[in-house]
Amino acid sequence: MPNKTFRTNTTRIKYKKPADRKINHYPDSLEAVDLIIKNLKNQIEENNNTKKVNISRMSDFEFARWDAKRHLLKDQYKWLKELRHDILIADIEHDMAEEGSR
Repeated sequence: MPNKTFRTNTTRIKYKKPADRKINHYPDSLEAVDLIIKNLKNQIEENNNTKKVNISRMSDFEFARWDAKRHLLKDQYKWLKELRHDILIADIEHDMAEEGSR
């Protein structure tokens, strides 16, 4: 099925083979957040490697841009970790509520 496109009322979705997809099933919220955290960690590592390789050739502007990106990635990582924690708490509370209703 190469280049097959599905149309919905609002968007077009390009078909991907199952081997090319990041997730092949309906994910729960923890799986989705964990995938985002994993990709964010990769971006942080890539950003650090960029600094290691190019630090001697960076202008002040480039260093400032790198530093701003570093702070943004760290803030996003912190926020996602807090979100993951909140999801875990919500799952526990949901399970407790289900057990209490029986």
